[in-house]
Amino acid sequence: MDDVPEALRDAAYVAVGLVVIGLQRAQVRRRELARQLPELEERLPPGVREAIDAVRSALRPPAP
Repeated sequence: MDDVPEALRDAAYVAVGLVVIGLQRAQVRRRELARQLPELEERLPPGVREAIDAVRSALRPPAP
């Protein structure tokens, strides 16, 4: 019975470690996609680029 708390603590450490690794991988992937975005946008038809620009300007907060 003495091993149960230790096993639970170890499992918690593993779970936290996996979450941290997952978050780091997601951040790296986000940065990779952000670098690729300008190149991908250039390949889009002009109408799609205009729609993207309209959405971006709608999402921008108003200037102070």
